[in-house]
Amino acid sequence: AGAIFVMRVALVVVVVLCAALACDAGRGSQDTAKKNKPDSPNKIARRAEQLVRNSDYAGGLRLVGGGHLASAIWSAACVQLAGQSTTGGMEDSVSNQTTIMRCYQTTLRLDPRIHRIRMQMGLLFFQRGMYEKAARVYMRLIARSELEAPYLKAAWDEEKGDMGAMKRVVKPVPTQPKSARLLDSEKLWPAETWYMVASSVEMTHENLTLSYAAFRRAVDLKKDYLHAFHGLVHMCCRICNWEDREEHFRHTRHLIDTGGVDGMGPIFALNYPLEIEQVCKVVAGRANLVKNQAAPFRKVPLSFLPPEFADREGMHKIRIAVLSADLNIRPVGKLIQSVFRMMDYTRFEVAGYCLEINDGSSVLENIVEGVVKWEWVKNTDTGSIAENINEWAAHVMIDLNAYTAGGRASVGVLRPAPVQINYLGFPFTMGLPAYDYVITDRIATPPEHIACYAEKLAYVPHMYMVNDYRQSYPLRDVDEPPPRALLEEYGIPPDDFFFANFNHLQKLDPDSYSYWMAAMRKHPKTKLWLLRFPREAERYLRREAEAAGVHPDRIMFTDKFPDDVHMDIKRAAKVLLDTSDYNAHVSGLDALWIGLPVVTLPGDRMARRSGASFLLNMEMPELVARTGEEFVEIASALAGSPRKLAEMRHRVAVQRVEGKLFDTPLWVQDFQRLLNHMVETAMLFDHPVGMRGQGKYKRFHQVLAASDIYAD
Repeated sequence: AGAIFVMRVALVVVVVLCAALACDAGRGSQDTAKKNKPDSPNKIARRAEQLVRNSDYAGGLRLVGGGHLASAIWSAACVQLAGQSTTGGMEDSVSNQTTIMRCYQTTLRLDPRIHRIRMQMGLLFFQRGMYEKAARVYMRLIARSELEAPYLKAAWDEEKGDMGAMKRVVKPVPTQPKSARLLDSEKLWPAETWYMVASSVEMTHENLTLSYAAFRRAVDLKKDYLHAFHGLVHMCCRICNWEDREEHFRHTRHLIDTGGVDGMGPIFALNYPLEIEQVCKVVAGRANLVKNQAAPFRKVPLSFLPPEFADREGMHKIRIAVLSADLNIRPVGKLIQSVFRMMDYTRFEVAGYCLEINDGSSVLENIVEGVVKWEWVKNTDTGSIAENINEWAAHVMIDLNAYTAGGRASVGVLRPAPVQINYLGFPFTMGLPAYDYVITDRIATPPEHIACYAEKLAYVPHMYMVNDYRQSYPLRDVDEPPPRALLEEYGIPPDDFFFANFNHLQKLDPDSYSYWMAAMRKHPKTKLWLLRFPREAERYLRREAEAAGVHPDRIMFTDKFPDDVHMDIKRAAKVLLDTSDYNAHVSGLDALWIGLPVVTLPGDRMARRSGASFLLNMEMPELVARTGEEFVEIASALAGSPRKLAEMRHRVAVQRVEGKLFDTPLWVQDFQRLLNHMVETAMLFDHPVGMRGQGKYKRFHQVLAASDIYAD
């Protein structure tokens, strides 16, 4: 019995040991299986991304191997890399963009069917300003689609003059069976691709009829595509195609009222037939976008410090950081080129932060001459620009772009300076509480027009728009005609009576054009002189003229003239007729400087009131109309009475010299007074720097005027 018991115990021990060994073996096999399990595609993509980031392309290729899965993994790595670059995880520099582009090219060598990568490649070209290359990438994608390729050919036919070719396309029958399924990376998103064709072509400023056709196709394919619809509306305004204008803006107003502002540029909304409340909604949409662009840099602790302030008696120099992409030969640069040189160096220091490349112009040289510090920041990220401004201890930051091309309003959102100003580039509020003031005047922005302004109004006593004509352009006698040889060289009849407008034609609206046509009908010998700006508008405006009872041949279109002769050539005009929905700004000042009377009809916002501000500052209120009918009467009176026209031209000539509109030193004195008061206010009310306390201090006044501060 004892032996039997021992044997049973031994058997139990053996069974337990065997079970334990089996369990260990199982665990071992599971561990081995885990070790031998291949990494997921996501893990491989992340590792490939790291190799790409370190420029180890060979290592990345070895990691992913070959075949379709490899190209998909490589594609994911590229997209992750690009995503980090655009959200602030990587410095958004040319070198990083080059790395991403090489990543895309490697993917397409592995598998040319990955349309998603071609879309991303086109977007990268677009972001780098290489618009022609971007357009070619997207058009090749369209050409690869058997359904969309015929529309691309028709779009080019319309560009060549065959209007309506897109409507005549017979929809192709696909040869690929419905059962054939493509991977997401192989699909062509036709509406989005057409939209990028349209946008890329538009930015080349050539072939705008092709761009118009592409926007139409994108909208036809995807009716609720907001970016494409707003792009189509804007393009119709650019080329003066008003056929569907009423329907377009009926739908535009509905979209704005229901929150559909994505893709609409605020600078264009100022030119649209919208209620002021609707413009405010568009601006608010862009302000939210800018805040989101600044958001990644808020996550990084920015050690912003306020600059030191002394008592008023011992005030240190006020430091002004000027941020702009227009510190060059662009219109804004021409206007402000002498301002910083004229400022009191014992009281002010200016630093320029240029968001563009060196254009080598004399305008740029003049601006640089007036500053103590200059930074090229086009390829610098938002956070670094803000840190640079704050480290320099700027008291004031002036944004000359706001929501215009090349601007970086997100820098202001980070609040690098205690006083931040919106000036000149964007004639409206930015809708951002981080900006304290907008510089304007009482005519351009009366207090009752403040609408949704987030900034306080900072008034200069005279015209808000500084200019440099007395320093930059010779003063010509208004009775002295331009050289006949020069006019003959450019095909300008020297003896004709020309009404003129030298604006970009996207500023022109049907109502303004109807006023011009009415004045021309009253005086059959008059002609209208416009710029081909753009050339695609010519056919539409000639057609509109004929419909209004004016022979199309009475409209003369010319190309833009070289900078060194354009002022002399334009003296051949007699009267400048202003556009009502968006007044002439620089071209209006050009006209007054060369002695042309300007007829204007002011509206309900700053962009529609600069003409009135010009003329009232020149003491010529009789050229400011109150209604469309009065506009026609004023223009007709000048065309019908040589004596009245000569009198007006003489008054313009006198005011150029004796008036305040072209007095740059006087404007600079008023500007300095405003800056002094802004900085003193910041000292008293502890304006925030960085993200500390933004929006928590009270607005103690809504209007700040230099003329109300100092009597001297």
